[in-house]
Amino acid sequence: AVLKEYPAKKQGGLLPCVTRKSLDLEMRLPQEALQETAHLVEAFLNGAAAPESWQGAHEIPFCLRCPNGFVTGIIDYYFETPKGIVICDFKTDAKIESRHYQFQMDTYALALSEALSKPVLETRLLYLKHNAVHAEPCPKARLAKASEELIKRIDSFRLSQ
Repeated sequence: AVLKEYPAKKQGGLLPCVTRKSLDLEMRLPQEALQETAHLVEAFLNGAAAPESWQGAHEIPFCLRCPNGFVTGIIDYYFETPKGIVICDFKTDAKIESRHYQFQMDTYALALSEALSKPVLETRLLYLKHNAVHAEPCPKARLAKASEELIKRIDSFRLSQ
């Protein structure tokens, strides 16, 4: 939500947006933590790893229907280009470990490509603490493999219940 407001609030800084969002979430954070968060986000947004567009969709819930169940989630941000969709997920991890998020990003790509009937060009993990991006192209073969893996994981989950 803070990112959604960023273009309009660029001149005044992000502290008021971060403070308001923390109150909306009923999080009582010390002023120092709010300032640190605002500074971190602002440094990232002004850095080279930030997306080239903020005119996309923010915090989009989805429900992906599979042959053996459903998967729900929230996509942090996506934007469209003439060639396809770019999905972004914001991370605040201490280390950059993109392999841990591959299945998550594949699931997002499946959900969005189905919902919008448009190709997903790539997925991006945006690491705020490192001002870094890990981008992965999203060919059809990747989505097909992800769909198979999703079905296996849902079956495995059901068997464990």
